[in-house]
Amino acid sequence: MTYSGYDQDPPSLITSAIIPIGKTDIIGCVSDLPTGPTEYEIAELFNDDCGEVTVTKTGGLGDEDTDCNWSVTYNYTIQDNCENFAEEINITYAGGDNVPPFIDNTNLTNINIECGIDPANKLSDWLENHAGATATDNCGGVTWRHNYGENENVQCDGGAITVIFTAIDACGNESTTSASYSIQDNTALW
Repeated sequence: MTYSGYDQDPPSLITSAIIPIGKTDIIGCVSDLPTGPTEYEIAELFNDDCGEVTVTKTGGLGDEDTDCNWSVTYNYTIQDNCENFAEEINITYAGGDNVPPFIDNTNLTNINIECGIDPANKLSDWLENHAGATATDNCGGVTWRHNYGENENVQCDGGAITVIFTAIDACGNESTTSASYSIQDNTALW
């Protein structure tokens, strides 16, 4: 009498096993992207009647993914030694940077400029240096802008003018700070 047969059953999920799920609202940079479960961790969730369970993991970031908006799906192919496949597991992670830059006002200065000592240049230097404020961002560098208009006259009237400085990251998230300047005539005629 001859008997023949072969394994037709795919690996089965262990009754108490919980398949990991992804997350699609992660606040962070591409560098914060979760790596997802390992092949070994997924294989540990399955049994097979005739041998070992093998898992192959694929997936990664695309060229269009940036710190501002990224998404990755990891695909797990699960099979036994006889090439019976369990249902593939797909785990997606997605997110982006919506954290504004942090402004450090430790060295922020309001300035009083003397009329006779080249006020336009002193004001220009103060504006270029964001009144002494600095900024850092969780995903990289920042650029600055301010609301001081090119057509504003630098007048020697002693009145204080407030300038708003805005730090902007690569994803368009913004933080603001402000400082004031005045141009005064404190020099006696004689």
